[in-house]
Amino acid sequence: MTDLRRQQLQAAAALRLKRIEAAQRYAADPWRWLVECAVGLDPLRAADPIGPFPAAPYLQHIVTEVLGHRRTIVWKPRRMFLTWEMVGLGVALAVCLPHQRVFYVSRRMGDDDSQGARELLWRAAFILDHLTPPAPYQPGKHLLTLPNGSTIGAVSSEPRAVAGLAATFLVADEFGFWEDPEASLAAMLPTLESRGTARGHFVGVTTTEVGPSRRSSMMGSAPTR
Repeated sequence: MTDLRRQQLQAAAALRLKRIEAAQRYAADPWRWLVECAVGLDPLRAADPIGPFPAAPYLQHIVTEVLGHRRTIVWKPRRMFLTWEMVGLGVALAVCLPHQRVFYVSRRMGDDDSQGARELLWRAAFILDHLTPPAPYQPGKHLLTLPNGSTIGAVSSEPRAVAGLAATFLVADEFGFWEDPEASLAAMLPTLESRGTARGHFVGVTTTEVGPSRRSSMMGSAPTR
């Protein structure tokens, strides 16, 4: 073996080890993946709408709370980055951990990628497409399938649509504005359980116009743990 070939093999082995270590680090800390690897889109910054996820302490705290508890409701003002963050967190889990079942649920599916749950799935694809290098995935009907066996899907809030999803991470966007959130929640929560024990994560994200006093009674308190 020549010295050049030996050096090439050593460099390839070092790069592979570095990637394995990074994958293990991100699997243990999806927040790190979110702020180090992913980008988001802010249409109100017309001159420069694409940028890294903000590493704001309050956003990191919310991720810690969401991953530390199986049931969470997050109340937000409109200009907070929380919908993008929860979409990004779902992507982080799907990329960093195998066989995840991530679902984004909105009041309706939407007629195109600019509306409803389809728009949330578009955001997930946007994040995957803008990684360096872009993450491979197989697009399907309202579903993205990753090489590690994880999937990311979009669903409307209708109880019949959300029943039986077998989700590991489910984001309910603008939860307080659904037509019948109580019925939808009753259909969703069993999909996140195994033999009556909570396994998957439910995250309800809604603006503060509704307020916690009206909706939090469905799950105990806001946030629900």
